[in-house]
Amino acid sequence: ITAGTEDDDYPRINDLGDIAWRRYGFDTNRMQVILLRDGIETVVKETSRVYDVEINNLAHLAWSEEHEGECYVFDEDVYFWDGVAVVQVTTSEPYFDQSPALNDFDEIVWTHMDICANPWIGNIQAYWDGQIVDLPSVTTQDQGPDINNARHVCWIPGGRFVLWRDGELMTLNNSGGSL
Repeated sequence: ITAGTEDDDYPRINDLGDIAWRRYGFDTNRMQVILLRDGIETVVKETSRVYDVEINNLAHLAWSEEHEGECYVFDEDVYFWDGVAVVQVTTSEPYFDQSPALNDFDEIVWTHMDICANPWIGNIQAYWDGQIVDLPSVTTQDQGPDINNARHVCWIPGGRFVLWRDGELMTLNNSGGSL
């Protein structure tokens, strides 16, 4: 489906066959967020650096975008596209807000990291009901969240799996049972 001279990578597909990905290579300082829906390719946003493009069954997108940083060369923020407009979900601050995931209700979760701290610290944040909330942390290095349509969130703290369901936090052991 792509055959240009640019590089296309990290595709994501929804249940309806819509595909989202990032494109770069036409200019080393520019990347694009791309949506392919019903055979029509749309450039959702063009910016300097794009990571972690995700798509839901409404063909709405979330991604993290790099910008100039404070303690390191760059920071990242989470963006959302509802099919009409791009909105910056997180505030520009000296944190990495990366690895967004979204469900079919446009609820978004991501890793919120302070990489200036040594060692780095991170927790999971969510955007729902019009606000950003911190989910309870079990370690200081939570990362890699995912969310389903029931608003259950799972993530990885230090090599284990954590499940946040109906306001309750469970750490899962290797056999899938809670500890």
